[in-house]
Amino acid sequence: MNDMVSQAANLLSAQISDGAPAQSLFLAILALASTAYMILTSIYKKHRSWESFNFIILCVPVFLWSASLLLELYFKVEGAAYEIANVVEYASYAFIPGLICLHIWSQVSYKPITRFTMIRYFIVPFALTVDMILRIFEPGLRTFVFTEYSLTLEQLIGGAYIIIVIARCYLLCFNVFYQMPRHMRRSTHYMIIAITFIAASRGAYLLVSHNLALMMEIAAIVFALERFFSAFHIANSSNVIVTSREFVFSNLSTIVLTISLKGRILDWNKRADSGFGPLPLPQYKQPIEKYRAMIISEGKGVVSPHDANIVTTTFDGIERHYQFVNHEIRHKGRLFGYLVEISEVTKLYSVLRYLEEIAMFDQLTDMYNRNAYMSVAPNMIEAANMPLAIIVGDVNDLKKMNDTLGHLCGDRLLITVASLVRGESPDGAFAARIGGDEIVLLIPRGGDDAAQRFMENVDSKCAAIHDKEFGSPSISWGYAIMDSEGDDYNEVFSRADAMMYARKQKMKEAAGAGNLSGFVPPAAALPEHIDSGEEGDGGSAEGTNGFAPPAAVPSEHGGDGAEDDDDEAKADAV
Repeated sequence: MNDMVSQAANLLSAQISDGAPAQSLFLAILALASTAYMILTSIYKKHRSWESFNFIILCVPVFLWSASLLLELYFKVEGAAYEIANVVEYASYAFIPGLICLHIWSQVSYKPITRFTMIRYFIVPFALTVDMILRIFEPGLRTFVFTEYSLTLEQLIGGAYIIIVIARCYLLCFNVFYQMPRHMRRSTHYMIIAITFIAASRGAYLLVSHNLALMMEIAAIVFALERFFSAFHIANSSNVIVTSREFVFSNLSTIVLTISLKGRILDWNKRADSGFGPLPLPQYKQPIEKYRAMIISEGKGVVSPHDANIVTTTFDGIERHYQFVNHEIRHKGRLFGYLVEISEVTKLYSVLRYLEEIAMFDQLTDMYNRNAYMSVAPNMIEAANMPLAIIVGDVNDLKKMNDTLGHLCGDRLLITVASLVRGESPDGAFAARIGGDEIVLLIPRGGDDAAQRFMENVDSKCAAIHDKEFGSPSISWGYAIMDSEGDDYNEVFSRADAMMYARKQKMKEAAGAGNLSGFVPPAAALPEHIDSGEEGDGGSAEGTNGFAPPAAVPSEHGGDGAEDDDDEAKADAV
């Protein structure tokens, strides 16, 4: 063992005494050992990944470069072996900058490495390698004179290539560096430091002796590999990329527009081929309101009546809903601009509309229900709708139908009557089923003629029906006209209700005492209305012209009619 060590020491001393650069030799051995260690570590680590594979590809030419340097400096090969080692050294070194750039690309960019990218980064090293091989056979081939310096063509091309590749490496790193959160920047720090060392070593090549430049290059590449190795073990590519704002914003389901203080579009997060879907592409410095109007016009859309920030469009026959949400961009109290999010809320909007239908529509008859009546009626008390015809209808014999033939038959009766009411309602009229058998119709700008025409039309349609179970439906009608918005709504409604009960009583007397189960209206003959005013104000509700719903309204499902046997029976409708 001691003899082997002595022989190695003597051989190394002989190499040094012969003028071999001992420092370069040591660094070449260090580079070879370090590269081999990092390759083996990347292969056998439990967390092997495609980043490790890319790093191994980068390490292979560094390993070959170090090995060829070792052959030249230590073993002093000559002849054909020297030429081969020289070609391997040159070719390996030529490919290292391009491989470094592609390694960084795979670490920080989500864009795939295409064949064109590979050709772009490796065509120059490949050409220089071919040129080197040709020079073995024809020394002095290709010499180019540039000002007073005599430089070979390969030196000029190689130098320009390295400058371009290093600049590209910096751009890749800084593009993601400024977008990343502060706690995720360490891996990118390492890559920037590694690139800087390589750039410094290439710059020193022009200023110092060949041996010193070679030492600096070996040291720089070994250090750069160590930094790259540490970088992808600290944060793999997916962690780096997913913290890039450019990548995150481009993958948002929402469209994000950057708006200037003057309301003009400056930038957006989607590409032309991915993300906008049926929406038109925005234009640079296009006013946001014009872009919104363009969406509405091209999508044959309208602004939602429920929310001015929601636009309903129809692209390719498909109804879609888009919500515009505006955010201010502020820093330390200063306003810089705005962000406008455009989100497709079709599914959510459909659910909300369904819930609205449940809340505002009677599911049995598909008419508006009491909730809708409570919301709409006060809004109709305005001058533009005067005179307002208030029509009250009560389906006859509904409770008797439910008790004798069952609720399914009663439901069919209600569905039939509701269909006739909807079909005969004038344009702009509002019809609602506000109780089990009670129907209210409001006709804006409708007088006595409109009210009587509607009632007669429905009655004639009812008489034409001859159902095998409930026969011909009949409805007791009453109406009153609200001439001006200064009238008390409850008082007008009460007059319509009184007419309805009076007609029901006449129908009962004409049909015989037994036909309507001996029904007799309550003594007051009018359903009470909620008094929302002060005591003694006559029951008027401030701001709604005395509007208030009936105090007691039967259930909406298969409810009984006004022909119930008593007041309690009316409240028990199903």
